Amino acid sequence: VTRASRPIILASSHGLKTFTVKRSSKIIDTIGCGDAFVGGRDME
Repeated sequence: VTRASRPIILASSHGLKTFTVKRSSKIIDTIGCGDAFVGGRDME
């Protein structure tokens, strides 16, 4: 689950895990970011 600037939560049969979000000053447009995030997760 993405949560803006808060840590990302990954829920699986092994439990919950959080990942820190790295800040970037080069963000121009966030349209499609969720699709790319899920696509990357699905490829693993």
